[in-house]
Amino acid sequence: MFGAWRITKARAACVQALQPFAARPSMFGPWPPQFWHDPFVLGFVVFVIGTISKLATGGKLTSEPRARVFVGTLEDLGGYSPDFMDRIDVLTRARDPDFFLGSRNAETIITYVYNLHPMPGDPDVAAATELAKGTTLTGKVDRDEIGGALMHMLFTQVVRKRLGV
Repeated sequence: MFGAWRITKARAACVQALQPFAARPSMFGPWPPQFWHDPFVLGFVVFVIGTISKLATGGKLTSEPRARVFVGTLEDLGGYSPDFMDRIDVLTRARDPDFFLGSRNAETIITYVYNLHPMPGDPDVAAATELAKGTTLTGKVDRDEIGGALMHMLFTQVVRKRLGV
């Protein structure tokens, strides 16, 4: 019984965390079809689902429920395909650099946004802070604005460049 509740809780948390990345603003239209096949995107999504599901359940999901969270989250976001886990396995075994860059960027964003540990001197946070300052009249920014700039720098800009959109 508690397993189903944990799966539901983890799935909802993962969908909420990934929704800003999976859905583009309507003025830009949806991501192209290759979005859900791009190694960077897959690495990002896998890291986010793994980390957020662990945070949401205190790390109490075993392998089978964790797989159900992966599939359910991807179904909710419109990115599920029957070969998804096979593609992840191939990218992991090949140590695909784009896949691991997506994971690293997701780790940076999650660590900052969820305030998991201090990040003094982190070059990505410093760059995001400067980017966020450039969007204000006063040059003063808060954590949310810096987090938004990190998301833009480490996900949106990378994916747009990779997919040519």
